[in-house]
Amino acid sequence: MDQLKKDMESPAVQQELERASVWAQRLGINGTPAFVIGDQLIPGAIDGQQMKRYVEKARAAK
Repeated sequence: MDQLKKDMESPAVQQELERASVWAQRLGINGTPAFVIGDQLIPGAIDGQQMKRYVEKARAAK
């Protein structure tokens, strides 16, 4: 637990969290979960079948 706490406060982890935050803002993501599949942003939770349909649609569009 001590190592986890130390790692969480490391500059590398803080930098990665900042990078992810910047991308989330650029993409208009303001909550979790959110998925980017192909060129589509899907906010909120989706089930496995929905995920499969989004992926199939994105692959077909290529």
